[in-house]
Amino acid sequence: MNRRIKGILSTMCATVMCTACVSALAANSGMIIDHDCRGIENGYCYEYANNDSGSKPVLDFQAGGSFTCSWDNKNFFTASKGLRFAEAVDYKSLGKISVNYWRRIENESFYDKEKGFVRFGIRLHNANGDTFTILESDASANGSALTDDAAKYKKLTALKANDTYGDNIGSVGISGTEGMVSKDVDYTIYSCTSENKKGTSYICRRNETLAVNNDNDDFKTVKVSDKLDALTLADQNIGKITDITFFVESSYSKGSADIAVNNIFIENMPELAPDTDESNETCLSNYFTCERGGYYYLANDRGNGKLTITEPSQFKAEWDTHDNPWCAPVYECGKLFGNDADSKNLMESKIKFKMELDIDGIYFIASHAMIENPETADSYNETEIYIIDALKNWSVPQESPFIDVKTIDGETYDIYYTGNSYIGTGKGVKKSKYYFVNRNAKSNAANGTITVDHELAPFLDCIPAEEYVNGKPESLCAYVHGGSAKGTAKLVSNEVTIPDKPLQVYDAKRVDVNNDSHYSGRSQQAVGDKIYYAGGYEASMKGYTDKTLECVWDSPITEGYIDSPDHYGIISFAVRKVFDTFSVIDFTGSRVYEGKEPLQISYSIDLGKQTNLSKRSQWLLGGTIECFNNNYLYANSDPDVTSFIQSRIIVADKVGEKLTSFFSYCGDDMKNPEDIGSIVSGGVKYNVKLVTDPKNNYATFFAVRDEEIAPVKADDTAEGCERYENSFIITDILSKIKTLGYDPGGIMNAEFTLYAHDTKGEAVINYVDIKAVSSESKEYTAEDVRIFQDFILGKSSDIPADAEYDLNGDGTWDTFDLCLMRKAIAK
Repeated sequence: MNRRIKGILSTMCATVMCTACVSALAANSGMIIDHDCRGIENGYCYEYANNDSGSKPVLDFQAGGSFTCSWDNKNFFTASKGLRFAEAVDYKSLGKISVNYWRRIENESFYDKEKGFVRFGIRLHNANGDTFTILESDASANGSALTDDAAKYKKLTALKANDTYGDNIGSVGISGTEGMVSKDVDYTIYSCTSENKKGTSYICRRNETLAVNNDNDDFKTVKVSDKLDALTLADQNIGKITDITFFVESSYSKGSADIAVNNIFIENMPELAPDTDESNETCLSNYFTCERGGYYYLANDRGNGKLTITEPSQFKAEWDTHDNPWCAPVYECGKLFGNDADSKNLMESKIKFKMELDIDGIYFIASHAMIENPETADSYNETEIYIIDALKNWSVPQESPFIDVKTIDGETYDIYYTGNSYIGTGKGVKKSKYYFVNRNAKSNAANGTITVDHELAPFLDCIPAEEYVNGKPESLCAYVHGGSAKGTAKLVSNEVTIPDKPLQVYDAKRVDVNNDSHYSGRSQQAVGDKIYYAGGYEASMKGYTDKTLECVWDSPITEGYIDSPDHYGIISFAVRKVFDTFSVIDFTGSRVYEGKEPLQISYSIDLGKQTNLSKRSQWLLGGTIECFNNNYLYANSDPDVTSFIQSRIIVADKVGEKLTSFFSYCGDDMKNPEDIGSIVSGGVKYNVKLVTDPKNNYATFFAVRDEEIAPVKADDTAEGCERYENSFIITDILSKIKTLGYDPGGIMNAEFTLYAHDTKGEAVINYVDIKAVSSESKEYTAEDVRIFQDFILGKSSDIPADAEYDLNGDGTWDTFDLCLMRKAIAK
């Protein structure tokens, strides 16, 4: 992901996905709705309706399905957010449905004793026009319930449901059940004919509804499907469901609501309706970004204004910061460069826009480009370019000296430069900023309209090549920067041109991961179908996927950084393949591997000598299997099987000395490891240890070879290293662990792993392959290995005519097949 947008998203949302579910906790405010409309944004449908022409309630989007709203109404108002299906789906085919949420609802006052109310709950619709409401909160000015009108609401049945409550959602956040307790909740289900006579409204109301004006709240998991099942048992036709949402509605009241949606779980998640904007306008504020029609929009105004998307690639920005001079709002609309873009794409890019200005105060209007440059030993590096063609009462920062003057496209630009360094945890960030200030910028602003038409190349020629030529361009946009000002900037036309460029084969195979800090965001890189990871302090992995990968690590944490001066930390190198194909956008795919063929990890690594840095120094070589339990929430209880929401299986082919150094990384509330038995997979005996974290329902299994792998001899082994090669069937190891009475779930991802604890060292990864293989086997001999190895090394081409050396079935004879052959003989 583009670093700029990645940084924005990291501050505004935290999303946790689970099997066929959507989940996210509330974060900073973002898209704002203050008029009647409905649509779908970032996969979530929303609706706003207000019957009071004298008021303007606000619906403020949060991450995922979460939202806040506020109102001051003397008539009806409702706001909702949730999921809408691409087409109506029979409710039985959806399987189990549940939601996990937290809510805070404040009602300051009621304006009418008979008409005032505030309600909250979960709502579904079907294709017949029927409405199904699970009414969680039902507060009114006179203390009556919505369903008290017996003439209108017919009682159908009663239901004793079992919901879960707690003060946290757990580290995994799959269903909100970790650290929570179950409670029986009594519901009564009613029906009434809708006022428009087109459908029936079903109300499933808590007998003891949740209070409003609650200072705090627990997360709750509410099972929706059991309410629908109860209606079916009452001879009601549920039909085909079209959507599921959380709603807040009020009348003749003043108040606000904060609804944090952790997840909406649907066992068989159907395809969702695509994003649409069924309103005339969309508003962004505070710190929010979205994409529409190939353009991205950004609003960063700390709530002192808003950006309204008026047309594709156009906006209207309004703000008032006269009373907040420290707040400098920024509004952008432009395009993002692709992940394969380079300086050539940047040089050939263009921007053309027209903006109408009505602003009193300090501001400037610019064309803005951002470039991410190669990192150095001391910092991550970025370059920003501002081409300023309109300004009022604004001047470049004092620390920005004048460096040159250039005439470009008939306009004269004074050029200024400033370099800023931002120091935080880990490696710092250095930003180089170049300001091209048009000498007609003041008069352009005074005219009230600015027209811009720029090619970037002549501006880039004015700055040092090292500021962009080796970098990766990130964005190019029309840019509004407001200081202490009040006014409006209308972007009435905007065209950003970024040339396409195919990804070069050379770059497509390059791995360059250099992680100086856990929090640097540079710990992994996706290349091809795998993820390359170097985690920990001073850990780097560099090379090419079709050659070798050089790994170097150290642990330079100073004494006193944590409690023990002898404790440095864990380093891990991994080549990972992800089998989790579930998409939060269209809800297709699966969380776990569903293939029928066995999955195999094969690897070859030249491991150098390691220097111990503490009394706890240790290392481990093998693989890691991350598992997810699809059926945890609704699985049938089996007293003979222990299940976990998520699990990790560490296959230890070779351990430096002992495992104890790794146990402390197995969870926040770890239990002491226990021996749970042994398994045999591929002719190899593994002793299995289990470390559990009951608080988060997480488990780590250590499958340790009874006889560790030994170094193998090879002419091309890296100097000062020993070569280790192995392969094992991870699906078989998983199935054998299940025979011990434990259910880790299915395979989300698998990886070759080298763990190092409190050591300094080097290694060369020769190859890693993770793939499905044929379950058929053939007997090989040591002579086959000798002949095939000579062939691989180019020593001989004398191969038997009937040779079958493509062991992994990929159509190529290579070192992967040689490793499998050695493994077959070892059996």
